[in-house]
Amino acid sequence: MDSLKWTLFLVYLNIHVIQTDSSPWTIKVPSSVKGLPGSCVVIPCSFNFPNPSGKTLTGFTGMWTDATNQIFYHPDKSKVMKQYQNRAELIGDVGQKNCSLKIDPLQQSDTGPFHFRIEIQNLDKYSYRENTVSITMMSELNPIHFSVKEEVVEGQTEFASCSVSHSCPSSPPVFTWNHSGEALFQEQQLENGQWKAKSNLTFHPTRADHNKPLQCTVRYKGGQEHETSKVLKVKYAPVNVRVEHESAVKEGETVQLTCSSDAHPPASSYEWYNETGAQLHQGNVFRLPNVSRHHSGTLYCTAINEVGRGNSSLVQLNVLYAPEIKAISFCSSEGDMVKCVCIVESRPPSMVHFVLSDRVLPSTKVEKHDSVTIGTLQAELGSSAFVLCLANNTQGNANVTLFLPVNNAPVNVRVEHESAVKEGETVQLTCSSDAHPPASSYEWYNETGARLHQGNVFRLPNVSRHHSGTLYCTAINEVGRGNSSLVQLNVLYAPEIKAISFCSSEGDMVKCVCIVESRPPSMVHFVLSDRVLPSTKVEKHDSVTIGTLQAELGSSAFVLCLANNTQGNANVTLFLPVNNAPVNVRVEHESALPVNSRMQSLYIIIAIGAGAILVILLTAVGVVKKCRGRSGEEPTSHMKTMQAEKDVELSQYAATKREL
Repeated sequence: MDSLKWTLFLVYLNIHVIQTDSSPWTIKVPSSVKGLPGSCVVIPCSFNFPNPSGKTLTGFTGMWTDATNQIFYHPDKSKVMKQYQNRAELIGDVGQKNCSLKIDPLQQSDTGPFHFRIEIQNLDKYSYRENTVSITMMSELNPIHFSVKEEVVEGQTEFASCSVSHSCPSSPPVFTWNHSGEALFQEQQLENGQWKAKSNLTFHPTRADHNKPLQCTVRYKGGQEHETSKVLKVKYAPVNVRVEHESAVKEGETVQLTCSSDAHPPASSYEWYNETGAQLHQGNVFRLPNVSRHHSGTLYCTAINEVGRGNSSLVQLNVLYAPEIKAISFCSSEGDMVKCVCIVESRPPSMVHFVLSDRVLPSTKVEKHDSVTIGTLQAELGSSAFVLCLANNTQGNANVTLFLPVNNAPVNVRVEHESAVKEGETVQLTCSSDAHPPASSYEWYNETGARLHQGNVFRLPNVSRHHSGTLYCTAINEVGRGNSSLVQLNVLYAPEIKAISFCSSEGDMVKCVCIVESRPPSMVHFVLSDRVLPSTKVEKHDSVTIGTLQAELGSSAFVLCLANNTQGNANVTLFLPVNNAPVNVRVEHESALPVNSRMQSLYIIIAIGAGAILVILLTAVGVVKKCRGRSGEEPTSHMKTMQAEKDVELSQYAATKREL
């Protein structure tokens, strides 16, 4: 490294020498250089000489002398004055016209003036007495130039620099920093034998550096030191966030929590959060008047400045309140033993005792879960019908009477089920009750009292319309039985138009009766002579809907009955009757159709009417035959089915013809 520095320095000197053969005896040397005693000093020097013949010269001898011509430097050390021996060195190559001199170490007496003399074999010799150089001894060290930003940010990459001028390039000053980081050294040549040394520090400040000095120390050859520093201003996010509050507060009082932090710049805002992260308040003071038990829990404070955020540790807010014995506390018995469980909420946790048959007993078992204390008593029943639970803490006390259960038959028998189910699906009914002892079995009955199932769960897969109806559940224990209220099981299914639907006519009027079974009940319409007509009359009997149409006959020989509900639709063609003797008289019925007494009466009336018409027609036929027998004419009769004059197209129905 040193050899490279000297090479650059000598090149610098050489380019300032006039390289012509006719050059006179000239020299370039500063009149004065500054030096630090104990360090070294370099006198930069370059010269020139005349060479009329232009021949290549050898045998150069360069020397330095003082004002009295005493030799300060000579290649032959024996000719050098004793006080200068081993301290002066010609670092330039006189063959290249470089006469630079180094004095190391520099002494106070080395002030000069000095001049350079050159002797050239087979040419000439010359002393540059008019171009002397003096050395000024530095009584004070050169000032240090220090640079760093006014404010730095924690964690970021920051830079600082420290520089100083000196006169000893072979042994430049050594820089030391009091902060960790990466230091890069740089050097630059100045004028008059001076150099500039510089150290650039790359570092990462922390909050611990805030208001602490960043120091640069310069140590020169010879041992002298000089230092300078600047106080760092480090910006950092809030740390040491803390909450001041009372450790415990009574229910109904006011609690105040105060948040503070260490930060630069100071925190500009504060926020409060509960343990789930929900924001509760803004501001460094959080005041809760009339505090209640529901305020108990953990929370924390967040301090914020322009650099970032910092959180406090979780703070437990303890609200103190007297015991409250919960309604779910209970007693149960088995034989002569009683077991009571008393559940108490309080803060601090309560002591729980029991009074049984005038005896005060501690809890057999105690469990504590934060603000809840569960006291359990197991003891002989004695003659008492109740147990008294006592709870107390520093805030107060409470008591409640727990009655011992008596044996009773099941009550509050109830059935859970879906209100409606589609035909083909599965329905599940579940029965439960309140009883002591608990119900040991369950039974299911329909409305007629027929038993359907045993077990608290009644499951009906692939349910059908025939399952519709009412049922109930019976719960049974050793004391007795209890029944649920009647439950209506609704099975939903699409319309089915019954085969007993019919049409009749009187003159130009037609009367059609369309009987539909479905759940829920259906809407019933008719198509007559291409007209869609609503029912003239509608009767609904549970799952049966009877739609009646009365209208002019028109030109059609049939009527289309349409039925639809939420589960689907159906249609059937009802042919109008023709004038002929009754044939194929029949009665149709479906055992699955639930027909009540009113419907049965309707069917009987229809059958009687049809029978009467049949008798009248038979009588009329007999009269006609008799008359024709007298006239000698052969009787003829025929029946034919009337076809519809026009097809009625209804995209949502697939027509099914039925002759009645």
